[in-house]
Amino acid sequence: MKSVGYSFRLTPDKIREFKDLPAEDKLDWLEEANNFIGLAVSQEKLKRWERLKAGDAGKPYATT
Repeated sequence: MKSVGYSFRLTPDKIREFKDLPAEDKLDWLEEANNFIGLAVSQEKLKRWERLKAGDAGKPYATT
């Protein structure tokens, strides 16, 4: 089965609403989003992202 990507889009109104949230609420949202990503994304892809963040962009699909 072919892997399919996903995207997340926000309306300008939603962005303005987020901008006006207190810092603690923004951090709570960020933590929830991070937890969701950890559950929804494969371990292989998470490792690939970590390698990219570490500067190893030359081999994004290598498995280690």
